[in-house]
Amino acid sequence: MTDFQSHNSSAATPQWSRHTSAGTIWPVSPLALAALVDMGMTDETIGRYFGVDPAEVRRERKETPP
Repeated sequence: MTDFQSHNSSAATPQWSRHTSAGTIWPVSPLALAALVDMGMTDETIGRYFGVDPAEVRRERKETPP
């Protein structure tokens, strides 16, 4: 099992999270966010899916190292 898959890993679960109005958990892990962007989703689309403002998505992307 990789660190990303491990339930004991800090990489698997963000430091803080909340259930959004869309019933999803935000923020997602940096790897998950990168995967969504790689699939062609925009900050607006990701924000709409998770029920958060696109500015929050941009902030999370800026805080994630490339």
